[in-house]
Formats: sequence, structure tokens, C-alpha cells
Amino acid sequence: KQSRIVINSSVSGLIGVPYRTIYCASKHALTGFANALRIELLDTYGEDSPVISLINFPEVAGTALNAGRMDFGAERPPAEFDKSKALSLSTTCRQLMTAIAAGIRHWGEPTKVSILLPLYGLIPNILDKVILKTVQKTHYRHDI
Repeated sequence: KQSRIVINSSVSGLIGVPYRTIYCASKHALTGFANALRIELLDTYGEDSPVISLINFPEVAGTALNAGRMDFGAERPPAEFDKSKALSLSTTCRQLMTAIAAGIRHWGEPTKVSILLPLYGLIPNILDKVILKTVQKTHYRHDI
């Protein structure tokens, strides 16, 4: 399998993130698109179908990524992440290219997100509260 289709998304396409409702909706759509496309290409090309890599890009320091999140007219600006805990751009790019070359289907989500996903079906209300508290601790608003 030499060909690759890479779709750039976000962890917000795997779990709902407070204060990013519209963004999450668009990223969930990409997750569904990638999964459906993978199955359709398998039906069309069989074992020769291209590898679909869904990249759930981690938070990266040293770029303008997420620099000016749209506020859609809200009184308070959307939450921003703490860049001091982000990966460096060079580290992220090296890891990303290695994952694409290896044909990994999903890449970029932190370990804690990988653990949360299967638990969502069992204890969704508890996890919603955990996610909210985590985002409130790790993200900040410019006006506060």
C-alpha cells in the first residue's frame, strides 16, 4: 500500500470540548468522513485501497495554529490552550511523518483521550464533568 490520504482534524473530533461547539461539530464530521471513505475505498479497491490517516493534531507550540479562534459574536472569547504544555513544531512534524509513513489510521490524540474514548459508552455523564473541569484548568480566557 503506497498511497496515503491524510485528513487533518483535531482531538475535538473525538470528544466534545466545551467552549468549542461549532469547531467540534466540524471535526466530528471529518472523523465520520474519514471512516466512511476508508470503507468505500476498501469496497472499490480491496487490499489495494489507500491508507486513510486521520490526524488529530495535538496542540503545537511555535505556530499560529489556534492563534485567533473565532468568537462568533460571543461576549467572551473562546478558550485558548496553555502553550507551555504543547509539543514543539519539529517534534510534532517528525512524529507525524513517521505515523503517516507507517500507515497509522489515527494519530495525535493524547493517551488520556485514547483512554477516555472507550469509557464514554459506560460513564458518559461522569466523563463530561471530568472533561469540563480539565478544560477549565488547562485553558484560559483572555478576559479573565
